[in-house]
Order: sequence, then structure tokens, then C-alpha cells
Amino acid sequence: MRKSQDYSDSEPSASWSTQNQISAHKTHRSNTVSAERVAPTTTKVGALTSEQATQNNWKIQRTLKGHSDYIRAVAFSPDGKQIASASADNTIRLWDSATGAARNVLRHPRGLFAVAFSPDGNQIVSGGGTQAVLWDSATGASNRIIAQFTDVYNVAFSPDGKQIAVSDGGEISLWDSITGAALDTFHTDMDIIVAIAFSPDGKQIAAASIDTTVLLNSFTGTVRHTLRGHSNRIMAVAFSPDGKQIASASMDTMVRLWSSVTGIARDVSLGHSDWVWDVVFSPDGEQIASAVNSEVRLWDSATGVLRKVLKMTSVSARFVAFSPDGKQIASGSGNQLVLWGLGPGMEAPTKERRTLAKYL
Repeated sequence: MRKSQDYSDSEPSASWSTQNQISAHKTHRSNTVSAERVAPTTTKVGALTSEQATQNNWKIQRTLKGHSDYIRAVAFSPDGKQIASASADNTIRLWDSATGAARNVLRHPRGLFAVAFSPDGNQIVSGGGTQAVLWDSATGASNRIIAQFTDVYNVAFSPDGKQIAVSDGGEISLWDSITGAALDTFHTDMDIIVAIAFSPDGKQIAAASIDTTVLLNSFTGTVRHTLRGHSNRIMAVAFSPDGKQIASASMDTMVRLWSSVTGIARDVSLGHSDWVWDVVFSPDGEQIASAVNSEVRLWDSATGVLRKVLKMTSVSARFVAFSPDGKQIASGSGNQLVLWGLGPGMEAPTKERRTLAKYL
């Protein structure tokens, strides 16, 4: 998924200095084994009809307040009942997704950037500063501090929940989620890895830094594909639910879509008017949500057509997440978390799908 760095003058700026890992355990050097993939000249899609510009079924349910500083990341629990928000105030707040009630507050040591639930929902991992911390999602108790790092920007659970990936400088380290034991470390040629994501089958890790995304074999650390095409910093990466596509969001105002099998860019990109802070696929894979300015934009993942624009008046969109059933969206920035939901009696829209085969 992603990390949310702060790039406005009013927010704390992230450190981009290259750091060396200080934990001592098994390491691998990533070697490129396939041709570098470069995005072709793309068609920029983004024109709205009056119908598409409406918010349609989506309505703001509530705005959650409690953080005292900028929220940098958000995640739904696998059952959709909880939302975790990670803030620069170094707290992870847990919220009831149905009522908006605050459930618990977890206090990360310092420099908090990322948060993720385990696939079974029993654990939460937070990352930032020099530490990654495991928490019990029910009690809020701190179960374990995972070693000491230099500069953590992102964390992610593997799909089977057995491993935790931590990005530290230009490295990704893997840890046993039960024992906390070090499993492996993959070195890359990137200075700072700001976003990581496991593929749904757990066999690949997408890692993004500056203007490049690499696809790593999650067992060996070997680079399978290098994806180039963005002209500014990449802020987020996400796999589609079927694992066949990767979306990357950048400060170059674009979301680019790639085949995870071939590393080839699709010939349609999703154009915005400003930096794109976050990107995520809907649980059914039919939509892509992007966060930009004071909007969350919903796109057709097959055609690249813009379906809806969800507008916020008081906060700008720096992150976005779908609930597991696809009926809620969490977004927002500053110290506020905005929850969107489908209107009463309305279901997520369905339509005949065009095949994605020609893109993959």
C-alpha cells in the first residue's frame, strides 16, 4: 500500500537521506532478471460528463476527529468493523466503522508513518521512525517491537499473515509475525522505499521509490520487473484483487496501471490536476480510487473512465481505503477522517465488464 509523506509547508517534512540498516541478519542483493519496462505515451483520461461528476450513491456518513496532527495512513480491519488511522501525533486510533465511536488509542514510539491489519484481524502493525510495533487489535496491548531500524516508511502483512514486510531506507526486511524472528532482507538500488505491497498470492512485492517501481520475488528478493514512466515521486502502489494489475500514484499527477505478469504499462493512465497521494482498488477490482486535493476519484479499472468524484469541503484527500465489502470509503487529511457510505437502500453499481485480457 502506501505511506503518506508530508510535502506541504505546514506539515513536517520527511527525511530523504539514504540510511544503512542496523539490524544484522541474512541479506540478498536484488538482481534484475528482465528487461526494464517503460510506460508508453498514454491517453490521459479525466473529462467528466455532468452525470459522472455527481456523487451518485456515495454520501458522507461522518467525520471522525481525535488526532492532534496529520493523519498519514488508514486501514480497515478484514471484517470491516474497525478502522485504524495512523497520525503524525504518533498515535493509532481505532474506530468503530458503523458508529464512528473511538475504540482505542495505541501509542507508537515516534515518527509514525504506516499501519496495517493482519489478514485474520487479530494483529496490527505500525511503522515509523526506528521501529515497527505489533499490537493486539482487541486489547490494544503492544505484543512486540520488531528490532530496530534506521528509517521506516511502510509496513505490510503477507496475505497468509505469517510475515511482515518493513521498508527501511532502500531495503525490505521480512519478519515472522508470530515470533518476531528475522527471516530475510532484500537490498535494492533505491534510496528510499516509500510504498510496498504484497501481491494477493504472496509471491511478489511491489516497492516504490522516487519515479520507479520494482516487482520483487518475495521468496528470493530477485527483481522481476522494473516499471518506469512517472516523472515525479511515487506516493503509493496497489495490486488489484486478482493480482494481475498494479496501480502507482505519483506527484506527476498521474495514476499508471501495469501488468504484474509482464511489467508492461497499459495504454491508458488516469490524469489528475495535482499530486496524487494515494491509490487503491475496490475489493471487487472494478474500481480504482485515487486521492487528490479535496477529492476522491473513482475510476473504472478496465476502461480508465472516471465514474464519480467525491468532494470534501473542509479537508483535502491524502489517503483512501475501501472497506472489505466495498460499501464504505475512508478518506481525508489534516487530523480528520472522513467516512463515505453508499446511500440508504443502494448497492454498489454493477455493469457488464469488458475483459482485461488485452491489457495483461
